Amino acid sequence: MKKKFKGVFRTMNNTEYQDWFERDRAHICLSDLKGKTLMEFWDEDVGQLIEDGFIKLNRRDGNFHSSMVDYYNYLHGLTR
Repeated sequence: MKKKFKGVFRTMNNTEYQDWFERDRAHICLSDLKGKTLMEFWDEDVGQLIEDGFIKLNRRDGNFHSSMVDYYNYLHGLTR
């Protein structure tokens, strides 16, 4: 039987998102409200995640926050 990760289901309300883009550099980060980094990606990894469709730009907010939350929950086997 598949072991479930015992963790907190993440939402946009209990996480913070930061990004930084400059020429050939890229950084995206998801952290909890206490500032603990939950996951972060740099440079080519950011591009690969976008290309593979794991994270998508939220046109309403203009960032990847909601996709990062979904990806975090997916990786940790968390569901509502």
